Amino acid sequence: MQVSAAGNGDYTRIAADLRTLGVRPPCLITGRLATPVGYEARCASGQTAGHNRNTTRTAILQTARGEPVAVLVRPRHRPPAYARTWTPHPLPGLRSHHGYRVYLSPR
Repeated sequence: MQVSAAGNGDYTRIAADLRTLGVRPPCLITGRLATPVGYEARCASGQTAGHNRNTTRTAILQTARGEPVAVLVRPRHRPPAYARTWTPHPLPGLRSHHGYRVYLSPR
């Protein structure tokens, strides 16, 4: 139960960090943790692969033209190719998801 509670606290913390960085609805969160963080941030969530696949790279880039898009990236992993030139921000102070960072679409 402690791990679950810590994870839930991390989702709230990440959502607060995203608000501080200017990510507010309407917005899109993608990458690892997109679903719970998107819920906390009141943003849509999208995945381009896996069992939660519901969008495409093209759709993400189209969305980024009109609203903030945040890509959550695990430690020691690279962001998707479409986000590699976006602005990276660390996500400090997480209890269960140390080393995560977010890449934000250009404004």
